[in-house]
Amino acid sequence: MRTTPADRKSTVLVVDSDPEVSRLIAESLASEYHLIVAGDAQQVLEKALRENPAIVVTDSVPDRSGTDLLAQMRQRAELQEIPILYLLDRDDEALKAKLLEDPTQDFVTKPFSGTDLRLRVRNLLRLRIAQERYGTLFNSMDQGFCTIEVLFDEQGAPIDYRFLEINAAFERQTNLYGARGKLMREFAPQHEQYWFDIYGNIARTGQPARFESRAEALGRWYEVYAFRVGPAENHQVAVFFNDISERKQAEEAVQHGAQRLNLALSAGQLGDWYWEAATDEVMLSPRAAEIFGLGAKTTHITWTAMRELLHPEDREMARLAVERALSTHSDYNVEYRIQRSSDQAWVSARGRGEYAEQGIIGMTGVIQDVTLQRQTEEALRQSEERFRASFHQAAVGMAIAGLDGRFEQVNERFTEILGYSAAELYQRTFRELTYAEDMPPTEALVNRLLAGEIKAYVIEKRYRHKNGQLVWSLTTVTLLRDAQGRPFRFLGVIEDITQRKQAEEKLRRSEEDLRALANSIPQLAWMAEPDGHIFWYNNRWYEYTGSTLEQMLGWGWEKVHHPAHLARVVQVWNDALASGQPWEDTFPLRGVDGSYRWFLSRAYPIRDANGKVTRWFGTNTDVDEVRRTQEALKDESRVLELLNQTGTAIAAQLDLQQLVQTVTDAATELSGARFGAFFYNVISDQGEALVLYTLSGAPRSAFEKFGLPRNTPIFNPTFKGEGVVRSDDITLDPRYGTMGPHHGMPAGHLPVRSYLAVPVISRSGEVIGGLFFGHPDPDVFSERTERLMLGVAAQAAIGIDNAQLYEARKKAQQALSEAHELLELRVAERTARLSDAVAQMEEFSYTVSHDLRAPLRGMQAYSRALLEDCGEILATRPHAVEYLQRIADNAARLDKMALDVLTFSRVTRGELKLERVHLDRLVRELVEHYAIMRAPTAEIHIEPLADVIGHEPSLTQVMSNLLTNAIKFVLPGDIPRIRIWTEARGEEVRIWVEDSGVGIDPRYQHRLFRMFERIHPDADYHGTGVGLAVVRKAAERMHGSVGVESDGKTGSKFWVQLQGAGTV
Repeated sequence: MRTTPADRKSTVLVVDSDPEVSRLIAESLASEYHLIVAGDAQQVLEKALRENPAIVVTDSVPDRSGTDLLAQMRQRAELQEIPILYLLDRDDEALKAKLLEDPTQDFVTKPFSGTDLRLRVRNLLRLRIAQERYGTLFNSMDQGFCTIEVLFDEQGAPIDYRFLEINAAFERQTNLYGARGKLMREFAPQHEQYWFDIYGNIARTGQPARFESRAEALGRWYEVYAFRVGPAENHQVAVFFNDISERKQAEEAVQHGAQRLNLALSAGQLGDWYWEAATDEVMLSPRAAEIFGLGAKTTHITWTAMRELLHPEDREMARLAVERALSTHSDYNVEYRIQRSSDQAWVSARGRGEYAEQGIIGMTGVIQDVTLQRQTEEALRQSEERFRASFHQAAVGMAIAGLDGRFEQVNERFTEILGYSAAELYQRTFRELTYAEDMPPTEALVNRLLAGEIKAYVIEKRYRHKNGQLVWSLTTVTLLRDAQGRPFRFLGVIEDITQRKQAEEKLRRSEEDLRALANSIPQLAWMAEPDGHIFWYNNRWYEYTGSTLEQMLGWGWEKVHHPAHLARVVQVWNDALASGQPWEDTFPLRGVDGSYRWFLSRAYPIRDANGKVTRWFGTNTDVDEVRRTQEALKDESRVLELLNQTGTAIAAQLDLQQLVQTVTDAATELSGARFGAFFYNVISDQGEALVLYTLSGAPRSAFEKFGLPRNTPIFNPTFKGEGVVRSDDITLDPRYGTMGPHHGMPAGHLPVRSYLAVPVISRSGEVIGGLFFGHPDPDVFSERTERLMLGVAAQAAIGIDNAQLYEARKKAQQALSEAHELLELRVAERTARLSDAVAQMEEFSYTVSHDLRAPLRGMQAYSRALLEDCGEILATRPHAVEYLQRIADNAARLDKMALDVLTFSRVTRGELKLERVHLDRLVRELVEHYAIMRAPTAEIHIEPLADVIGHEPSLTQVMSNLLTNAIKFVLPGDIPRIRIWTEARGEEVRIWVEDSGVGIDPRYQHRLFRMFERIHPDADYHGTGVGLAVVRKAAERMHGSVGVESDGKTGSKFWVQLQGAGTV
């Protein structure tokens, strides 16, 4: 854009095909303006581009209406800002309203007078001049400004906005460069949603808004005044804003204004020019022509000709500067010499390119005869206008006062803050409005300012509002001086900080209350900065640690932490600081007496309104007694659990050597012994009596060289079953060392001080052997250890009895095999005898399982009784209820295992009567009977099932076990999906049960139906490992077989094959 100088005629492009109207226009305007005429639309566009008229006056054209002409011109960037005056034939209100939507156009209705026409033309020209000056003001104002287009989603919610126009201050205050045409979320994807909501509301309702808010993504606070511009459907909003985080924005704006004023006062002889890229013509203002020495009447010159006016040594430098400015879209600013007919002069040239999508349109510039360095009244006026605009539109309160303190000028924001009108303020001084207590420091600063000691001052002070209330203000005052440097006015900038001061006072009182409360609680308490720097502790902290604030300040608390825990505590605390999440940890702290106690420590972040952590508040609660109780309960639970595991292992183990080793290992761990041993008697094949042993906690080689133990006075009571021998120091026992050859422990023997020996006695009263435990330290074994070992010995006796029976069975089977070649009579006799032994063994298994359930049910009953009768006491002990529940659960699990063993024993005992079984009815009744087999727990699809020959109770047990497993072995959260069908296989029927569970690894399928066999960890899927053994045994008893198919990933298919009923 370029200005139209006042000292030459402005060009008016007249568009009219009516000679009479053209004559009237010429008579009215020819004396003041240079007229050019176009008869049709094509001529209008051509002449407008070539002549660049200051205004277009149009009546009508043969092939296009006036409004179409506007659309054509507005499509050309170089014609967009040319005002258009329409001559209307009719009084069409709708057309008038449409024309007035664009501020660069107006109309006059026929018939009209010459005076009316001239008045409208002058108004439009003044508007264009004002717009050009607005552009200068727009880019020189210190207050940030932008015009945005708000974007909405399909539901009408604001989601982003595009920058349409920005000034230079926008980039300075936001650090967003090159924003024009771009979206806000391109710069700051995390920009707060409330910015979009506010601007969206303004765009929709047209209600302006003034507010302060923080743009977190930009790291700044802004004071904003925004209002809608243009038609509502354009969704455009103009935004004035100041970066108030700097606290001195208004003062800087005034300083910048003063600098511009000084620049304008020192400048002069400005001439402007415009280079049009399409024609390569340069249009000069008269002053520009004079500076170039061409005469004021020269208005056009080619770019090449203008370059020839430059001094030869400066032409290349000027050319490069112009090319650099156009290629980088930056300003062109260079000084060079020109050669005039009478002299040579230095000029300062500045320019800025105009661009469109297709490229460079032209360049607007000014030149100044810097040889004279003259100030002009126009430069001063424009500088004053810029200052006034910045002053009145500022987002902070601004006022100018005389040296007597009386207000001379105030802006709107100043009146809003103090409640007085501008007229009322002009009758008062700042001293009258200042709160009395704040006058002494204010006067002191004013005196220093007038004395020249300081250039400006900033103070937080109170003013008396018109309604009588006090208003807190951050006040910045600068002294204005005249050209001679003499002070003549004060410039004040005030920012209302009442809310901030109220918040600070509220926070101060809150902190006082918090500290008083923290000093009254029994816990240790402290507060820290966001970075973890602790700056306050309560009195309880100092009492416990015996420290001072100086010793503990910052990270001094590390001194009272246990060295073994310090590194972990620091790491966890740093992690909490980084994440801003609450912190909790348990660790020991050293007291004033030097001892350590355990504390449960917690810290919570305190956040401001924007969610930012402002400090941490933490406490340390003494949990030393609770922790010791927990450790005791934990140890007790470990012992009970180990006892349960030992019992389970003994019940499941039939190999005598492995059983005895298991007992020895478990007993050694339970007793706390350094090493343990089990000595027992067996009969060799030659019938000799030998004493063998197992060891735990020491290598077997540590005892092999000493030979087998003898019935010495120390060992004899144990082997005779006379009772437990427990000694705190066996070397002090009178029975110790009374026999040769060693008279005590032989040389090289593992050292033993604490000694414990427990006999293992079978149900028949026979002493099977003894458990012996040793420790190199005295006083290790207690009465509790003795009771535990008696329990283990009792369990071991049962297990050994069972193992010996099992060994007897194995030997009987071996004897049966070896006697196979004997006479049939002896074979039959041996077979009968062996069958009796097997029957006794099965009867024994049944009896053991049945007898084992009684104490297990007792354990469950005692656990429930403890939970019911002592629940309140146990609830005060962390994990006590959990440990007791685990005892009950383990007892229930052993009970279930015993029940499964009983089931297996029943399946193997007695003869089964095989008959037709209606399998379809059996399965459907089974599913209907159990809730876990019905929806929504499980989805079971039963196809029509064929009848089979079998034993109905046994077949019921088989199908129940298969369906229960199919429901149990699924991934957490999955619903079991099961399909049941039958398949004819010759004379037999195969029953299929297909599930959607976790599958079975093919590597383990061959041992799946063994007794006590488990594929999955008990922590994942509880079970006893007996169910599928029951399925196999029952199928075999019905002359059938079982199997499974699975790829280990996508479920399993179990099958049971029995004789079909159709063959009977």
